[in-house]
Amino acid sequence: MFVTADTDQFNRSHETAGAAMALMQRKLIAVSPKSFWVWFEYCRGSNLELVRTIDVLISNNREFTDDLNEELYDQFFTASRETKAVRETGQRVQETLNEVLTWLGEAESGAKTYGETLESLSGELASKQPEANLGLLIRRVMSETREMAERSAALENRLQSSSSRIVELTKNLEEVRREAMTDVLTGIANRKYFNERLQECLRDAMENGEELCLLIADIDHFKRFNDTWGHPFGDQVLKVVARALTEGVKGRDTAARYGGEEFAIILPRTSLKDAITVAEHIRHDIAKRNLVKRSTGEPVGKVTLSLGVARFEPGEPVGEFLRRADEALYAAKHGGRNRVVAQAEPGTHTSVTA
Repeated sequence: MFVTADTDQFNRSHETAGAAMALMQRKLIAVSPKSFWVWFEYCRGSNLELVRTIDVLISNNREFTDDLNEELYDQFFTASRETKAVRETGQRVQETLNEVLTWLGEAESGAKTYGETLESLSGELASKQPEANLGLLIRRVMSETREMAERSAALENRLQSSSSRIVELTKNLEEVRREAMTDVLTGIANRKYFNERLQECLRDAMENGEELCLLIADIDHFKRFNDTWGHPFGDQVLKVVARALTEGVKGRDTAARYGGEEFAIILPRTSLKDAITVAEHIRHDIAKRNLVKRSTGEPVGKVTLSLGVARFEPGEPVGEFLRRADEALYAAKHGGRNRVVAQAEPGTHTSVTA
């Protein structure tokens, strides 16, 4: 039986493949199965997070080297390091538990044998004339007891070793999870952790009726830093901003790298007024810093941020909440940059600074 492929789907796939190859040729990207899949999916446009990431890289004039394409493939099309670590750790813990169960089975068998031996010796001692064999019986009791004690000590050592191994595996897994949730460049939370934490805060806000605000910040004219001073300096700017955001929030707040030169801060149990105050504090803190290129000591000038703030409306979808914060940021960028714009509720904008 032959199955005929859908003609429209066939044509779309070929068009997408052609567009991907053309784009890779324009950007001098070496063709490999992994790099082609990255750009095929980009041209297809169904993976919105991939599209957003590549668009940011393109806007920053990043060169799509083999390493960068490999990183994109690993990020979006393979199991994450965290997932692999969880699977491997689970297997190793299971192996350890199987060993423990085997040891416990052996110990149970040994204890049963010891009990049966003691019961037999007890019966002999209770006989009418144990005197002749008393010394021998005592030596047998002592021998069996010593062997049981040795088996118990060996089991205890094995169990302690297994416990230590499981604790170490757990620590390693926690470390991998922390790394998976951390932006490699800036050292603050990454988009993955941001998404998880935002969902938690949304649930808490709806359950407890508490206020929740979201702040999204974008570095003004970041492309100019990269074009003028190079990408290594642009990376340093990202680190400076990340540090300022971390220093500007409280323990329950979460600062994260949202993507490219964008950052976000989740502000649970925070009113819109207080969220605006946080945004203004961060904006002023960044604006007063004078940057210098380390390699030459040459002054570079100042970095400014545009910030959008939105207050969560109970029951609204998370996508709508994010969209409103993005919309407020967009208004700040188009209102002159280096300012805070807040959106108290859908359809409203308040320019806070100028």
